[in-house]
Amino acid sequence: MRRRLVRRCFAVASFVLAAWTAGGTPQQPLPEFSSCEAAVRDHPERKESFRCFWEVARARKAWDEAARRLRAHLALDPSNPKAKLTLAWVEWDRAGGGVEQLFQEAAGGFAAVGDGNGEIFARLGLAEFLRQHGRPEDARQEVQRALDAARASGDPVLVARVRIDQGEQAYVRSDFGEALGYLREAEEIAVTKGAQEVLAIVLGNQGYGLW
Repeated sequence: MRRRLVRRCFAVASFVLAAWTAGGTPQQPLPEFSSCEAAVRDHPERKESFRCFWEVARARKAWDEAARRLRAHLALDPSNPKAKLTLAWVEWDRAGGGVEQLFQEAAGGFAAVGDGNGEIFARLGLAEFLRQHGRPEDARQEVQRALDAARASGDPVLVARVRIDQGEQAYVRSDFGEALGYLREAEEIAVTKGAQEVLAIVLGNQGYGLW
């Protein structure tokens, strides 16, 4: 049970490095879907504009409303991979249907427009979904596709993100040597490139493995 929870925790971390807590804080009011609609209107090219719907859904426990709004956007632009990726996470949270297909279509959509970052997040999300549904070999293939996309992008930080996922899965298998190898590679990349958020995730994984 503990391992399943850790896997889901780091899958979410791969999708979004910082999200609102479900209850908000006394100093920070709960976010509104209206802010998401404004973000999509003003900056439709940004992933975070659509990710906002998932964040608000979690903060307000309003997954049905988030799904309705995202499907409305997809009705206007059926090929939008940012909306599909966010909807995949919303549907997963609410135990809805079509999650695997949404992840696959999002990954394909990002690949079609040369967005390696989006493709990798979609494939790693799909891989975790497949693991939790008893399909480890299919999950491994998605991680390999994510690694291939990361390498093709020419961005080593994306390679580091995939290595983090591989390292975390090696921990789950109790293959600590392999896990540390992946994480040390990711750490070296993060330090070299100054990717502080990636480095924080690497160190968190290393701490879990040692614990």
